[in-house]
Amino acid sequence: MVRRYVGNGVWEDVPGTVTPQNSLEVALEDVATRFLTHLPATELRTADRLFFQIEQAHWFYEDFLADAPGAKLPHLHLGAFAEKLFESCELLKPMKEAFPNLMKDFRAYKNSIPVCGCVLLDPSLTRVVLVCNWAKTSWGLPKGKLNQHEAKYLAAKREVLEETGYDVGYDMGDEDCIEVMNKKQNAAMFCVPDVPLDYPFEPRVRKEISEVKFFPIDELPAKQWNVDIFVPNIKRWIKRRRKKARRDAARARGGADGADDVDADDDDDLDVGDGAGDAADLFARPGGAPLPVATPELPPRRDVKVRPPGPPFEFDLADIGQAVNPILDAAILQARQKLAAGGA
Repeated sequence: MVRRYVGNGVWEDVPGTVTPQNSLEVALEDVATRFLTHLPATELRTADRLFFQIEQAHWFYEDFLADAPGAKLPHLHLGAFAEKLFESCELLKPMKEAFPNLMKDFRAYKNSIPVCGCVLLDPSLTRVVLVCNWAKTSWGLPKGKLNQHEAKYLAAKREVLEETGYDVGYDMGDEDCIEVMNKKQNAAMFCVPDVPLDYPFEPRVRKEISEVKFFPIDELPAKQWNVDIFVPNIKRWIKRRRKKARRDAARARGGADGADDVDADDDDDLDVGDGAGDAADLFARPGGAPLPVATPELPPRRDVKVRPPGPPFEFDLADIGQAVNPILDAAILQARQKLAAGGA
């Protein structure tokens, strides 16, 4: 299968083959032609859209060119790949000097986009599901970036299904949501209980998740990414759920009197702790109210080809020396004229 641009920021997989490449120069020309040169100018008029396309080109390079049987191409992280594109692509060469600032601003922009996910808990509420990154260097909660105009609980369900293969199956409510502000990024995590310990987790995204497994809440792996800032609030959610379960059971047995007894003694089963006094309390949403965070435009994922329209991220044009849009307009025209002349 190969990818074809169908318009409005959308790509689709179509039958075909990708010829193995052994020349980095040829491979970069290939991805530039697929993802940049033949796009409508409107898709390349702002720096955020340009870098989103470069990110798509990078995924294609890694998944279909560098990993192709018989290929002898180097694996590159996004920054190194983008820098080489700016050095080799006729469309981007006029902005080569601006690349460091553009890349820095793009990373900062991406890191400000809110993320959503789920805290998947086993029936005993003592174990939590973590996912390991593709490089096998760190564990984290399953989560991902929120799409523009997307409800947080829907984003959380989508990300969990993509990263673990687990379908939550119901719409979580605000009472199950834990929100923290980590630096400049808002994160909303929905607690989901009763996930079977023997569930056959299977990620649905390409080259993002290497492993999915349960860990005891009080025995998290040393190499983990921002899981600990959620733990105190996860434990408080567990406390509330256990209290509610005891109250419901007491009412089923003997009515309101039994429920009152539960309310009077609700701290005796917190074998996962309540996280009182933890520094992460500083990040908790006050009074359960959601933190007011604007939702910028999102980058596409490897398996999500639609990128919603939205405002570009801001960068300091004074550091670049001249406006990006006129450069892009001229470069697009120049590159297409060169292609046309070469094909004549």
